[in-house]
Amino acid sequence: FKDFLKLGQLPYLKLKKIKEEHISGLREINELVQRYESDEVIIKHLAIKPYKGSHLNRTKLDFYRRAVRKRQYYIDKITGDLTKEAIDKSLVNEPFFVIPKFFAVTQNITKVNHPLLQNCDYKAIDIYSHRFDSTDFGEDEQLSSLYIEDKSAFYERILAKSPIPHTLDHVQHLLKSLPVSPERKRAFSTIKSLYHKEEYLAVYSLALPQVEGLFMKMVQTFGENKSAGSLPDKVLALSSKLYKQDMVFDYFTYHLPNERNQFSHTGILREDPKLKCYDIITDLDFIVRTFSELDNPVITLTSILKNTSPGYRTTINEMVTLFQLKEQVDTHKGDFKDLNTLFNAYVEKATANKGMRERLFRSAIAEIQATINRAKIYMIANDRAETSVAHFLSKKNSGHEAKDAFGTHLLAKKDLNTSFLTAIQFFLNAKILVAPELTETEQVIENKFKNLKSELFVIQDVLTENIG
Repeated sequence: FKDFLKLGQLPYLKLKKIKEEHISGLREINELVQRYESDEVIIKHLAIKPYKGSHLNRTKLDFYRRAVRKRQYYIDKITGDLTKEAIDKSLVNEPFFVIPKFFAVTQNITKVNHPLLQNCDYKAIDIYSHRFDSTDFGEDEQLSSLYIEDKSAFYERILAKSPIPHTLDHVQHLLKSLPVSPERKRAFSTIKSLYHKEEYLAVYSLALPQVEGLFMKMVQTFGENKSAGSLPDKVLALSSKLYKQDMVFDYFTYHLPNERNQFSHTGILREDPKLKCYDIITDLDFIVRTFSELDNPVITLTSILKNTSPGYRTTINEMVTLFQLKEQVDTHKGDFKDLNTLFNAYVEKATANKGMRERLFRSAIAEIQATINRAKIYMIANDRAETSVAHFLSKKNSGHEAKDAFGTHLLAKKDLNTSFLTAIQFFLNAKILVAPELTETEQVIENKFKNLKSELFVIQDVLTENIG
């Protein structure tokens, strides 16, 4: 009855529940911190700073620091004011009818799958969830234990949805639109060929180095030169710029480097080579998908240049977008010679055709004419706003009229600013669109363009103080 009436939503009861949850979390994380502080590596670190050691030691230290920060988080929560949090949670809408707790089906979830410990316990790193699409399997708790207990059965389920050949095809398809070298693309073709020949050890040997290479390239697309440093350094540099949680990348930062080091030193796999092939291929699939989803001008420009025909860019706005992306790429560090070559060839094709040049010029004329019209509207709105304010001050009209006039003035100014950005960007790049030899028709168009351009600059000078 209490659940039906939603009495549990009362702020006082929410406050009590929140505090109990924080106390429980503090107790659990404190046990983990104490376990770390009894570890020889952590003891040495606390006594000798900075303490250096193996990759495993670095892993322990990083996760120990996480646990300490999490413990302080709970302490701050418990000793602070939880009133606002309780009120906010009490206002969250829940379904009108809530199934009473005594009807709820409870599940025994092991500590390994506890999100808190996954994030702070190096022994509970998530090494499986990036290998499948959650939309296909949902929050399947069985998959986590299955990967540890029976990897063969795990992949039997996963690969039924997406077989390895299909995954490799998809990876190669995505690579076509990414700024990676031809050599790396050929490496993936070789991986695919070796897999079909069931040369699993060779597949693993060739695929493993691709992980670090792809992370390095991703970091470079953000304008950082991370060719030096270890795989964990590259992964950490990238994860700090992405929306994905730390837990997603912990596998690549802490777990995979251990496996790579072991294989590099011995050349021996500790389990079935075929299953390790599944591991490394699903790793690469995740990395390449992450790469292709980056919100980054390098990725966007590469995708446009490789996936769209120059003939489709028939308006000046489309060309301006292309140049704006190129300017952003030029501010980045790293070697983008291949991208620069691709860009120049693309623009040359887009402007080589007479009909294409005419369409671009006509589009530019329309854009500039629209900008001039907006500029005139701005000047009219500006005059009206000043007149309305003057009348308001002299009591000749209402404050509403002055307010409306200023609203029109501000909208026109905003619209004009956007237009100027587009037009001026074109002016900077127009010379690229003008071929050395113009036909008579193109010459007429260019002359009109020059006249409009001059008129626009005159208006721009008049409005310089207002544009800002």
